[in-house]
Amino acid sequence: MNFLVVDDEYLVLQDLEDNLKKVRPESKIYGFTSANEALAFAQNQPLDAALLDIELGYANGLVLAKQLKDCQPAIHIIFVTSYTKYAIDA
Repeated sequence: MNFLVVDDEYLVLQDLEDNLKKVRPESKIYGFTSANEALAFAQNQPLDAALLDIELGYANGLVLAKQLKDCQPAIHIIFVTSYTKYAIDA
């Protein structure tokens, strides 16, 4: 499986990547702290799932999810956030 992981906090990103490697050691994991860089990468790389933070600095993970679905309709989206206020929108 190919995973995209996006979080604007580098340490959180590293933690997510490390945990994914433990659970799915055979997978390829592509991590980004920038929503724009992640989207540009996703336009040229087949991905199975994306783990997205909702608050990405100046970007929004919900918007990024829509953009990812537009370019890769079969991608599975998993939101990773500590903000319960986003549960309904996610």
